[in-house]
Amino acid sequence: MREGDFVSNIINSNFRITGLASGLDTEQMVKDLMTAERIPLTKIEQQKQLAEWRQEMYRGFTNSLRSFKEQFFDVTKKSSYLLSENSFKVFSAISDSDEFVTAKATTSALEGNHTVKVIQLATADTAISNKAVSKAISGTVSEFNLSGKTINVTLDGVTRNIELSDYENLTDLIGNEGNGLQKLVDDAFGLAHNGGKKITVSESGGDIVFSTANGASNLTLKSGLERDGLAMLGITSGATNRISTSSKLGDLAGKLDMGMTFESGKVSFSINDESFTFSESDTMAKVMDTINNSSKANVNIRYNEISDTFSITAKQIGAGDNIRITETAGTFFAGIGIDSTNPVTSQGIDAVAEIDGETVTRNTNTFTVNGVEYTLKKAHAAEDPDDTITVTQNVDAVFDSIKLFVDEYNKLVDKFSETISEKYDRSYVPLSKEQKEEMTEEEVEKWEKQAKTGLLRNDSILSKVQSDMRMALIESVEGIGINLSAIGISSKSYLDKGK
Repeated sequence: MREGDFVSNIINSNFRITGLASGLDTEQMVKDLMTAERIPLTKIEQQKQLAEWRQEMYRGFTNSLRSFKEQFFDVTKKSSYLLSENSFKVFSAISDSDEFVTAKATTSALEGNHTVKVIQLATADTAISNKAVSKAISGTVSEFNLSGKTINVTLDGVTRNIELSDYENLTDLIGNEGNGLQKLVDDAFGLAHNGGKKITVSESGGDIVFSTANGASNLTLKSGLERDGLAMLGITSGATNRISTSSKLGDLAGKLDMGMTFESGKVSFSINDESFTFSESDTMAKVMDTINNSSKANVNIRYNEISDTFSITAKQIGAGDNIRITETAGTFFAGIGIDSTNPVTSQGIDAVAEIDGETVTRNTNTFTVNGVEYTLKKAHAAEDPDDTITVTQNVDAVFDSIKLFVDEYNKLVDKFSETISEKYDRSYVPLSKEQKEEMTEEEVEKWEKQAKTGLLRNDSILSKVQSDMRMALIESVEGIGINLSAIGISSKSYLDKGK
């Protein structure tokens, strides 16, 4: 055999020498040698894993202590902050009639009864459009021979296709008892609950006019489904008696009954000294949202599609000049029917109540007097008896607050005690990568759970923290000379390990 063939045969046999009588398996021998070489590295990896597990456990204790501190010693959490008198001076205030007034006691309240009579509630300044702002649907009739023609009418979401007839004149078109438009829309949509008309068809200055009444509001006219007759009435398809706040100001200008003008394509105004500027391309909804979100303007503006009016209400209730408007460019407020010179249509008033026989006036319906927070709900009639507010100390709330602290503290003590006293089984060491590959996920999980158990047994850091916690609750409070046991909170036995 040539030398090259001999070498080739050895390589192709993966270094396995099968011709020797001893039957040595060099592949296994190399694997075993490599395993032996990896032992130091494996130990390092195991030590690293143990350190990471301990780090995770320390982090868990740190988070538990932080949560405990935040729950009971965070000044921003007034309901559970134990270093505040709010936790121990808790009072309940009960009204004998929540219809007129409710009450809530603060820490400065005193036990006893208070009489309350609500004279009037505080209200806000309000400005409302002086009339409906949308243009009515109207048109000049060009043809009265309308037999077979139709118009499409939508009233508050309900649509009907109405077929017209031939008429002699505008009066006949509107009021013909048999087939006049008023009769046709009454038949199509019915009458209101009070017997009145939902849609009224009338004449104004020689034009036909469509409007709503008796609870109906949004009316839209469109071309008929067949042989359109709306154009002959002089009305554009899509005409409506209500504006849409999603429309741009420029588009709304021609749809508002009082119109709206712009300067260089913009309107500008101020509300309570807060300046606003909007362009023709801005929608009415954007204008309203911007105003409502302004803390300085401090008002709410709304559009009521039922009454077809705008309203501006001051967020600051009570008497005072709380709505001030100035138009600086264009006629935005004139367009929505609000007089910028004298906008307020309903003046706000202060709240007035008699408390323990004394008259109290405030610009809000919720206020505090002598440690009791009153919320006025409704004015009493002159003949109504006074309401009585009874203030008592809420000992149950104080007890529950202290008990919650003790329970959460004991959970921490248990966590420390159980971890420090856990037994450690040295036979459960962190698994190597190769070992994990030979096991199922469930087996690996069970193994690692056991390997983590007892890792912090008798840990000096945890023992020190636990000892400090005990001393903090056993020692006397500086300057007072008492400790928790003096008020009945103590550990039953040393076997409780500080609980």
